[in-house]
Amino acid sequence: CDPPLGQPAEICRRTLSTEARLNYNGHNVGVGINLAMGWDRFFVTLPITYVWSDVNLVDTTIEAINISPRIGVIGDVGEMGTIAAFIGATYLDANIDLTGSFEFDTPGVPGLGETTSLEFKISQRNKDKWNYVVGANWDVSRSWSVMIEAGVGGSRENLMAGLTYRW
Repeated sequence: CDPPLGQPAEICRRTLSTEARLNYNGHNVGVGINLAMGWDRFFVTLPITYVWSDVNLVDTTIEAINISPRIGVIGDVGEMGTIAAFIGATYLDANIDLTGSFEFDTPGVPGLGETTSLEFKISQRNKDKWNYVVGANWDVSRSWSVMIEAGVGGSRENLMAGLTYRW
């Protein structure tokens, strides 16, 4: 840091803090397709989703693509229904640039005045675009099913579970 003209170097070592209270709104629109095929007890799926998000915190539209190829096997468990187990991977590519500014109260700090403004830009990118997926879907009956899926590996981990009722 170069201190303002005539100011001591200590001004550059001063810690300023504030609390970010984000109040934002926006809209998301997505489109997707799930390609699937099966033979005998085996299946392959390829869900693809593309999403556009327009949020008032960012200057541009956020775009993200998610692709999740999977391969699995379906097993009959008698009166308990059928279970489909699968493995696969998930590709996620999302890029976000946040810009803005914060106001700090700086009374009594030589050379800064009563308030100081700090402008910022934060670029958020996926550290890893791919991770692995393992999961299962249990069709308990014609109407009820339960699913669970875990994503592991790389820098992303997730766990999803769901209950489905069909009529």
